[in-house]
Amino acid sequence: MFFGIIWIVTFLSAKTNFVTIMSVCTYYFSVKEGGENKDPEADVGLSLKFTYLYHIGSLACGSFILALIILARIWAYIIEKAANQIGDNKLECLMKCI
Repeated sequence: MFFGIIWIVTFLSAKTNFVTIMSVCTYYFSVKEGGENKDPEADVGLSLKFTYLYHIGSLACGSFILALIILARIWAYIIEKAANQIGDNKLECLMKCI
C-alpha cells in the first residue's frame, strides 16, 4: 500500500508537470492568423487532451520506475540506520555506498 501511495504521488506530479509544459508550449508557439502574435493564449484543454489521450501510459510507466527508485532509497536508508544502531560498520559503509 505504501508503494501504491508513492506511485500515485509521482504519477500526479508527472501529469501536472506535463500539462504545465504543454500549456507553456501552446502559449509560446501560438500564432494568430496573419502572422501577428498580439495576444497569445495557453490552451490548457488541449494539454489535458494530449495528456489523457496520447501520453498517459508513458507518464504511468515513468512514475512506476520513479516509485521503484524511491522505494529502494527508503529501504537503503532504513537498513543503513539499522546497521548504525547495531554497530555493523561494514554494512553501514555498504549502504552509504549504495
